Amino acid sequence: MRLGNDRNVIGRHVVTTPQEITVSEEQAIDIGRKKGLKDPLSGAPVLVGGIICWRVVWQHTPTEQDYDNQTVYGFDVQCTKGEVIGEHRYIRPTPAPPPPIRTGQITSIIEKLGFEGVEDGAMIQVNVMNSVDETFSVVKTFGRTVVHEGKIENADLTLWIDRDIILNALESEDVVSYLQNNATSRNVIVELHKSMVLLQKKGYMSLYERVKK
Repeated sequence: MRLGNDRNVIGRHVVTTPQEITVSEEQAIDIGRKKGLKDPLSGAPVLVGGIICWRVVWQHTPTEQDYDNQTVYGFDVQCTKGEVIGEHRYIRPTPAPPPPIRTGQITSIIEKLGFEGVEDGAMIQVNVMNSVDETFSVVKTFGRTVVHEGKIENADLTLWIDRDIILNALESEDVVSYLQNNATSRNVIVELHKSMVLLQKKGYMSLYERVKK
């Protein structure tokens, strides 16, 4: 059995009452045909809420129009009385989300932009645009670039960068040249949180100018 949030039964996967199969697969297919299904058709036994049925379906690859119209492609035909107790329509599948950006990819692109030139203690927040709310913290500590998932407090600047720009830049032969040629005010945004004087003292200006060139 399958229970809903209120603990009531919303689905059964066992036969709950005595049932006799008096409708053949061929008869069920003919019922589906009379209900408007197109050939070729096939049938298979299924349990629907504890009731034995023939699931009659149209053997067809759905088109965009089928998804737009939510075309009926199948019926559940009760095996005892031949009654149609359910229908099935083409529903456009939800596209799978893109794979997440990894910390190693952020580390690579930040290092190629020249982050090794900033002073220890420098902190950047990287927000990935057109993605699944991905945020990374980047810290220069003991001469190393350390990247973690999540927000960072008191960041010196926030780098907003489009997901596709990250991936395409990393696949290019020269990350900096790719960004200079393809970065726009829509896909790469630098938001400063500290004064220009302080950022310059920390060594940010060369990195900032490379991104914004």
